[in-house]
Amino acid sequence: MPSDSIIGFLQQVRSQRLLFPEQIEQLVQEPDWPQEGLERLCQYLLERGILTRYQAEALLQGRGQELNLGGYPVLEEIGPCTGGMVYKVLHPTLRLPLLLRRLKADEASLGEPVEAFFERVRQWGMWQHPHVAAALDVGRTDDDIYIVLDPLGDHADVETLTGELGGPMPGPVFREMARALASVLRSLHEQGGTHGRICPAHLVLGPLREKVRPDGTRSRRPASDATIKLTELGLLPRLPPVRQQPPPRRYLAYLPPEFFDDPTPTPAADVYALGATLYFLLTARPPFKGDDPVALMEAIAQTPLKPLSRLRPDIPTEISALVERMLAREPGQRPTAAEVEQGLATETSVPSRSGSLPLAEDLPESAPLAESVSSRHLPVAVPVQSSSVSPEPAADWSEAWSSHMAASAATEPPQRRARPITDEERARSRRMLLLGGVLHLTAVTLLLLWIFGAFTSSPEPEPTPPQKKENKIPPKTRPRSPQVG
Repeated sequence: MPSDSIIGFLQQVRSQRLLFPEQIEQLVQEPDWPQEGLERLCQYLLERGILTRYQAEALLQGRGQELNLGGYPVLEEIGPCTGGMVYKVLHPTLRLPLLLRRLKADEASLGEPVEAFFERVRQWGMWQHPHVAAALDVGRTDDDIYIVLDPLGDHADVETLTGELGGPMPGPVFREMARALASVLRSLHEQGGTHGRICPAHLVLGPLREKVRPDGTRSRRPASDATIKLTELGLLPRLPPVRQQPPPRRYLAYLPPEFFDDPTPTPAADVYALGATLYFLLTARPPFKGDDPVALMEAIAQTPLKPLSRLRPDIPTEISALVERMLAREPGQRPTAAEVEQGLATETSVPSRSGSLPLAEDLPESAPLAESVSSRHLPVAVPVQSSSVSPEPAADWSEAWSSHMAASAATEPPQRRARPITDEERARSRRMLLLGGVLHLTAVTLLLLWIFGAFTSSPEPEPTPPQKKENKIPPKTRPRSPQVG
């Protein structure tokens, strides 16, 4: 018979939704399940994959109440995030893996009143758009705010993926992504929203496919149906004063200069951040460089921008000029998101190059380069190294997306031009319409006449019973006596 501690343990895992009732029933029917000793039982469940190590340790340490956040069973702790902690959780009923952010509900960590932050998350965090990775659920307890997200396991952020692929994007891929992102901003701004933190790290691309190299290592590539999505819309706490508490460089490099004094999100700030992100997609480097946060902020505020026409001569000048306008230091000189979308939709030729795309380090020494505050050399994109993913030349972007473009073109039906209609055909169409109208009116008229009894026949006469025939025998004639004269 199970001990009291085991019974209490089973009741706790059931109340926390760590195990379903049928799982507990199946467990107690196993002949070898430990009925004494919590450590033995946790080890038993751990070996069979019923509990995770994080869950087992929390239960043994008496922290079982921490294994359910907003009704979502917690599988493990992933790590810290801005303003809180990220956990891997399960959907309460579907048992699908999800991500849950647990943010401390206080004004100091959120950068604004708790009610304002929670309302912003509810309004914009779950905003639906084909190119936005929206939150699945938001909720609040006494001390915390939790946000549930799709893990997007088959996606990768653009910053990491660019490092793995080893270079900037080819023109057709850039045009497709830029249009999608501009459409997001245009719709968002028209509805009164802002993002405030657009950067390559907050863009995800997927689904991805893996490519096995001859040496056995694996690399990720966009699949033929890959799309780009903007993340973190309405989900991040407000930035503190940037000059006092600069964010990490991967975010700081894409902030507009006005954020250094007042980090309040505006549509113009979003346009700048999108322009800096598009600059990165075209060059595999941020627009400005600095060895430390102070130098980077000074470069963003003062250093002339290196023209894109020098770094990417294969891109049409209209596109390069549009991105440079988006990076204007004065907010009033930047285009709106609608103007950006319209400019990217203009039909201009964007060539696709099969070889290596031009990088900043490929330019001759005599080219006038933009100088950063602390270095006279242009920044070079440093590929992200890992044990399983290795960088390759930039041609892999073209290789991966040329198949995407070919597949898209193959699936699109050929456009057919409509043949002009002749006068004779128009006249025949009019006659047919007139005839159809007459027939329709005739049918309606007949139906109405039938309803109101115009076609009702007179009642049949009542049948008369047949008369019985009487057999009348004619009277016998008396023979006439002869008369005697």
